Amino acid sequence: MVNIEEQKEKVRQSKKASYEKHKHKHKKQVAACSKRYYLANKEKIVKQEEVRRLANKEKFACARHERYIKNKEKVCQQAKLWRINNDERYRLQAKVWRQSNPQNGCAKTAKHRAAKLNATPKWADLDKIKEIYISCPKGFHVDHIIPLQGVAVCGLHVEINLQYLIAKVNQSKGNRFTDV
Repeated sequence: MVNIEEQKEKVRQSKKASYEKHKHKHKKQVAACSKRYYLANKEKIVKQEEVRRLANKEKFACARHERYIKNKEKVCQQAKLWRINNDERYRLQAKVWRQSNPQNGCAKTAKHRAAKLNATPKWADLDKIKEIYISCPKGFHVDHIIPLQGVAVCGLHVEINLQYLIAKVNQSKGNRFTDV
């Protein structure tokens, strides 16, 4: 009597040998078959891939970062080319993102302005500054206590020079330093 496990192993080995022997002949057939399967099951495959990515977020982020580091110049060129070829879509995506993340836009604008004015010292904690902007309550602005372009005195773009002010008060304060 033949052992069932031995028989299964022989079948596996036979299939593997056959595949190795003929794989170069059937690449196009396999590719076509794979494409048909993908098109027939696209939603299912996309959903499975999404679940896999969500379950392995850190792994995918690390892999993406490593690819970026290895191919930084190529990635930047591809991104630039995509933005040029998809200008309207890019602008719409950027607009939607800015509208849904206004605090990041404020942080970016303030950082740009501060850099422009050379008001950000090397020792400034940029992470804390960003956190201040992100945490800003609705209806408030992040204000520089000592203005960056004051008439009498100029302040720095550092976390200890930032405060939350009601939007209307901040707009009326303007570029003045008021010692309260």
